[in-house]
Amino acid sequence: MTMAASQIPSKAVTGYNVGEIKAKGAFSSEITFAKAGLSLSDIINSQYPQSLEMMERPGMQLKYLPTRFDEVTGKLLTGGAYLFDKWEEAVDYSHWTTNEYTIDEEGTKFWSQSAFDSPVRFAWKVIGAYNFAPIEHHAIGHFKRWSYTSNNIEAYLHEVYPQIKSIAEAQGAVAVWLLHQPEDKMIAVQLAYRKPAEGVSLNDYLVQVKQKSGFDRVLATKLTALVEFDRASILLTIWLPLSLAKGGADHTVPNYPVVPAIQTGTA
Repeated sequence: MTMAASQIPSKAVTGYNVGEIKAKGAFSSEITFAKAGLSLSDIINSQYPQSLEMMERPGMQLKYLPTRFDEVTGKLLTGGAYLFDKWEEAVDYSHWTTNEYTIDEEGTKFWSQSAFDSPVRFAWKVIGAYNFAPIEHHAIGHFKRWSYTSNNIEAYLHEVYPQIKSIAEAQGAVAVWLLHQPEDKMIAVQLAYRKPAEGVSLNDYLVQVKQKSGFDRVLATKLTALVEFDRASILLTIWLPLSLAKGGADHTVPNYPVVPAIQTGTA
């Protein structure tokens, strides 16, 4: 009898360290699924083969897959947060997913698929990124981006990065990235947190995480920045190209068993 096999990686995660992350490029996407009624199982299984292909792109270090449901419409809200060795590799990834990568025999480009409702994505320059705890402890994501009107702000962002890092650590984050998109005049902060303590609901915890925002006084006040996007989500999976290259796990499912394991192939 043919059956789907649950996959929780048995191999250890390797290739990622606590401390400063040597990444110069990042990519983010914000996706709303057009159709309501999708389950976490649907998403975690459907994205598996595509994520394996995407991990092969030059310079990719890491991919967070954030996921939550809209409280009103029930639609699935997801996307991705990626780190790359170089800024140029993040730009190349954006070009590839937009213009080259197809998802079916008809040649539908990835971002043009009907399942997505007006996806938003950006390639970013990394001002700084830091892991306060090992990747295995990253379970919740919080992505916030601002638009700004000031000019020549990159030097200021490098100046305040240590302060951003200190705020993130004080708020209990296990990772922080400070990102800059100069062409579109955008700034972003990507944070990761541990799983909630036993007995704390994920929904309540996501509300708590989103309320942890000491960054506005550093970024918004000085730069007259306006919040454009602010979302806390569970990390459905974390994709690990550096670990895979060293013979380790290719992904983690950090909120398992609340989140189902990936179903792959047959058993």
